[in-house]
Order: sequence, then C-alpha cells, then structure tokens
Amino acid sequence: MEIYDSNGKMVFMESTDKPVASINGTNPSFRWDGHRQNSDLYIEAGQYDIKITTIFTNGITKEDRRNKAIGVNVIQVLLGVTKQLKVEVDQKSNNLMIKPGISSIIPTWKVIGDDNGRIEGNGLFRAIHISTPARNCRVQASYQGKTGEICMIVLRPSRLGNTNNQYDNLIINAADTNGIQPQLLKAQIHQESGANLNPNAYRYEPYTVDFKMISGNKHIIKDYPYHHYRMATPAENRHPAQTQGDLLVTADITPRNIYKLVDSNGNGYYSAQELIDANPNQGNSWKHILNFDVTAQTTLAASYGLTQVLYTTAIRPMGWNSYNGGQPHLLFVPETIINLGAGYLRRLWVDIENWDANWNEALEDYNGRSTYSADVRRYVTQYLPQK
Repeated sequence: MEIYDSNGKMVFMESTDKPVASINGTNPSFRWDGHRQNSDLYIEAGQYDIKITTIFTNGITKEDRRNKAIGVNVIQVLLGVTKQLKVEVDQKSNNLMIKPGISSIIPTWKVIGDDNGRIEGNGLFRAIHISTPARNCRVQASYQGKTGEICMIVLRPSRLGNTNNQYDNLIINAADTNGIQPQLLKAQIHQESGANLNPNAYRYEPYTVDFKMISGNKHIIKDYPYHHYRMATPAENRHPAQTQGDLLVTADITPRNIYKLVDSNGNGYYSAQELIDANPNQGNSWKHILNFDVTAQTTLAASYGLTQVLYTTAIRPMGWNSYNGGQPHLLFVPETIINLGAGYLRRLWVDIENWDANWNEALEDYNGRSTYSADVRRYVTQYLPQK
C-alpha cells in the first residue's frame, strides 16, 4: 500500500507498516470491516475515516489482508488546487495504480461518492470542496478492463497568499460552499474592491441600474421591498412624488458622499443628471444617458462591499433575507456580501467541458465586460492556497 501527499511524496509504505509522514498532521491507522474475502479497509487519520474497497486472492487470511491490499492510494490536496493524476499498470496485481504525475495511457476517469472535486478527461483533478468525515470522494480510472481508485482528501488552506488575509476564512468558507477556487474568488474581490480589499467599496450605477430598472423604464421604487429603502422624490417624469423609504437610515444614504453632490436647480434633491454632470470621470457607464433628470436612487441603484453585488441582485435572484432585502448599508458586512457574491458567481457558471472557459464566461456575465475575466485572473497568483 502506498499513500502520497499533494506533492507526490510517499507518506506511507505498507512494507514497513510505519508512516514516514502524516495525513493532515496525524499518523494514519487502519481497521477492517467484514470477514469476507473482499473486505473494506478504513484509513483513520484525525477527523478522516476513509473507506477503501480492496480486492484479495483466495486463501489469504484476515491477518494477512493488510499486507496484501491492492492499489490503495491517498492524496491530500488543498482546496482550490489542481492535481495532475496518472495511471500505471501494477505488474503484480494487473490492476491500475493512480499516482500524481502525467500518464502515458489515457484511461476513463470518474468521481465516486461525494463531489469534493471534479476529474477531467486528461486526469486533472480540481479540489472544490473541503473533505469532512461525511464527505470524501474517490477517483476511479478504467483502462482496457482494468480499474484503480484513489482517495482524494481536500484540506482547508490556512490562508490565501501572504497579503490581505483579513477575510480569508470568509472567502474559503464561501468558496467551499459554492465550489469555487478560493484564489479566484479572492482575486475577484481584489478587482471589485481594490488592492486593500475595501469592505466599504460603493458605486452608484445611473445608467445600467437606475435608468434601466429603478427610476426609468421599470420604475420599481413603488414595489416591495424597494419602497422601504428608496430616496424621496418630487413629482417627476410623469410619476407622483414619493416619500423617503420608511426603513432607510443615515448609514444607507451617506455612501453617496464619495461623489460631488450638486443641487443645481435648488429643488432639494440630487438628480441622476446632476451627479453625472458633477462627476465627469466615472467611466463610460455614466455617459450613456443625457437629461436623466430624476432623483438619483443612490441607495437602490448601487453595488456594495467586497464583491460589489448590486442591491437589486442581492434581492433577486440571490434571495437576500428571503427576498425581503434589508437596509442597503448591511451589504457592507463582509460575510454577507462575500456569500452573496460567491453565490451569484456560482449561479452564472455553466457546467460544460472546459472548466476555465466556463469560469471566464461566468466572470464576464458577473460584470458585463469582455475583459473582466482577464482583469480578475491577473491577481490569482497572489492568492494561491497555502498550507
């Protein structure tokens, strides 16, 4: 029996019956379940209790079985890491052995059990969920009538890179829940909230959200739950005056103070057009419209926090507070907005053959720019999972 760590180093050899290293800091031990010729071997290491089905030849006693297990491997890999697997034909057993490396033969791969990861046709295993006692998976390879299996233990990283580690636990939790590489999620947070991962990042969207959804075409400021958190408006654009949302508080309104606020007509309200005119360097998304002379709904038509999720997106489709929403400033809470952002990104991902291409498309759908995926990925290597 051979057990390998995530770097391909052998950490257990059955011939000596003594571990030369450990699984997640704990030396492995073994137990057997059953008395039949084909029994089940369990490897115990700390919280892990890994079942491996083994095959034996006739006449081997139970006491001898442990020394005769065929093709049993274990590999540890950190969440978010990819591991290249290869297969070799064991000359003694004529079964397949799976190890780290590049294979000279091309087997058929599949994951058995809980989906801690996914295996691609080229033998590339991607670790996307952390192993637990109740959640482990085996990877099986088949080739010319032969089979082999390997247990993949996906471990929790201690951190993501060596900088900006203040939100790593929250990012790892959200990545584990949604099956996202944590380094990709952290890179996206870097792109959205800045190099220091600013939890108070905020952006008003006058065209893509306010004009198209809030005050313009759909005019949803009268609808539940948005009416609780709207800015007061005078009679405008063929719509009657609206009072300020009854649940709105000062902390919901003050984020707009990052912009220059000019009440050019002196009516006591800041219109979207007044914000556009007073803040000329906000990019193309602020230049698509002219004469949008309605009150800027800076509470509703804005993106918030580390993942810059729109208020409207947080409610639908993401179901924030069971679709009831909440005070907009609560979207600055790191755990809340990281979970919403990760969930939304995972929702946009379509499971087809090409893993990286799928995530590129999901990232571009998240932001709407064709270059967004490349912008995010330039930060990934800064935040690789660490032991």
